[in-house]
Amino acid sequence: MNKKKVVFVCVHNSCRSQIAEALGNHLAGDVLECYSAGTETKPQINQDAVRIMKKLYNIDMEKNQYSKTYDKVPTPDIAISMGCDVGCPYIGRNFDYNWGLQDPTGGSDDAFMEVISEIEKNILNGVIKYPVTGDITLKVGEPLMLQLFCREESVFVEGPVIECSEKRPVTKEDILRQMHKTGNVPFILTSFEVNLDEGCFLPMSALKRIRQDGFALLEEKLRICKNRVDNLPEKREYFYEKNLSSKELDNQQNLMNKRYDCPNQAQRELNSEQEERIASVYNIKQAFLYCEDTFFDGICLPWEFFSEKELENVGEKIKTAGKSLYLALPRVFRGNNVLEDQLKKICSLSIWDGIYAYTINEMEFLMQLEGCTTRVIAGASFYHWNSSAIQESNALYDNMTVRELPVELSEEEISDMIKGMDKEQQQTVDFELLIYGRIPIMQSAQCLKKTCGHCNKTSGRLWLEDKKKRKLLVTTHCLDCYNLIWQDKPKSLIGENIKEVSSHIKRHRFDLFELTEAEVSSIKQRYLKWKEQHFTEEQSKDTSDSYWNYGIE
Repeated sequence: MNKKKVVFVCVHNSCRSQIAEALGNHLAGDVLECYSAGTETKPQINQDAVRIMKKLYNIDMEKNQYSKTYDKVPTPDIAISMGCDVGCPYIGRNFDYNWGLQDPTGGSDDAFMEVISEIEKNILNGVIKYPVTGDITLKVGEPLMLQLFCREESVFVEGPVIECSEKRPVTKEDILRQMHKTGNVPFILTSFEVNLDEGCFLPMSALKRIRQDGFALLEEKLRICKNRVDNLPEKREYFYEKNLSSKELDNQQNLMNKRYDCPNQAQRELNSEQEERIASVYNIKQAFLYCEDTFFDGICLPWEFFSEKELENVGEKIKTAGKSLYLALPRVFRGNNVLEDQLKKICSLSIWDGIYAYTINEMEFLMQLEGCTTRVIAGASFYHWNSSAIQESNALYDNMTVRELPVELSEEEISDMIKGMDKEQQQTVDFELLIYGRIPIMQSAQCLKKTCGHCNKTSGRLWLEDKKKRKLLVTTHCLDCYNLIWQDKPKSLIGENIKEVSSHIKRHRFDLFELTEAEVSSIKQRYLKWKEQHFTEEQSKDTSDSYWNYGIE
């Protein structure tokens, strides 16, 4: 395939045009040859642009780029002006496009990032036309079928049932004319086949609609592939590690090499027959710290917060310490190939005592996964609100042996659910209750980082402020492109009366997200005191209308 040559032009070829050249080759190098030029030159590329592009995309602009005039680049197919705010350059021909970008030179980092974001958007959405092939099939009595292919991606769209024409049948020319109206979408049809029965009738409005739907799906698929996977840094960066001090980071290798002896079960503060206490941890430091803590029986590692190597190595250390080990799958499961390949490898490891699933797609994924024999823990998002829901899920998923109770249920509602179960279900179904932790109150597939400024394709965190001035923590998970918005404060069941249902709840989980060692120590003490007093007759607190109490202020 012959690539289109695109040249980005500004006066000095030191900032905007250099950014566009770098991003063009980075984002669309498979279909474009991108260059930049100016009517004048500078001794070097704008150093703020170099620094920020390195930070955002890990692109070293000075490796292959330099300031040059228009006569030093090949004759382009497309010439794009960055903007005329400092005088419009002349290259001997009219520009095909003028992006009208303000020169950020001398401005703040935010000014640079705004320009970079606009350039990225223009490259992905605008002037670049990706070659598309496809075919369409019209057979009387059968649904209209459209297939489109672009690079390594394809989409299939089904339309209305084709009717027999009473007057004027649709022609091949009608279809081709309509399909080539790509408009503002970043595609151009280079090859298209029409499989058409004689005497077919199809309104042009229906053909237009299926064309629009097909290109929209293809655009979305390409963006998922391009932006969410291909352009991520080779080494995933995790925001939680950035909270560690340099000394702690220097000691991580020592942590990884440390061997733990299996703790003496006689050292447990409580009888393990009453419940299993599980800690959800979010970084290496936490994992090894609570690996030695006899208070916890098991450790849960959320997949989004650990690299593949970390999950395997840390998991083995936890098992060596005599703890149960659990894996929590992503809260959003899109099923892209990169993610599936990673999860297949991780889930098939023999170290897991259980895997948390949060969606039906994840449950189906685990059921079909070869070599995965571990039990499945259904997250609270499965909404097991009553005994009928329990019975239905039992019929669908044999390996779903543990249910995390929805946090919205009161003790009375949990009791009614358990009473509605038959004896076999009561004996075979285990329940888990989140005793303490920060709850994700919303998950969003919209990129909040991009909404708030610019997405750098690297997992991280940001803060949102609601109308009551409460600050909500957002964790962004860029490999699968979704966000978790967390409750402003931890929630706690410590002190609540769950006497009536406690014998049926064998698993107590503590979510240690954003908690210090001192806070965890305080929670453990309060929990032990609560357990000591829990079965006394004096405690009669009514929780029928109670959900979660606030935890640490």
